[in-house]
Amino acid sequence: MMGNQDMSDYDFGENFGGNHNVWLLSFTVEQSDVFKNKNGELGGLEDDLHQVPIIAELLESATITPEIFDTKNQLTKNTYFNRQVL
Repeated sequence: MMGNQDMSDYDFGENFGGNHNVWLLSFTVEQSDVFKNKNGELGGLEDDLHQVPIIAELLESATITPEIFDTKNQLTKNTYFNRQVL
């Protein structure tokens, strides 16, 4: 967790402004394009996680409504992915 982060530095939805806590997860996969689909190179990952329920009111500083991982809505997106090729 990285605390007190300026949301303008990230690709979250428009509803998340100001400063908030941000969680960063890093992982690797063995196969290239494993998440690629018609929605892009990470489309499968975004589709799989979108609308998965979450437990709110833990250590987050933002209000998350509805209480889901949102990877698509431009207003309420609270989760996004970046691809880094090594």
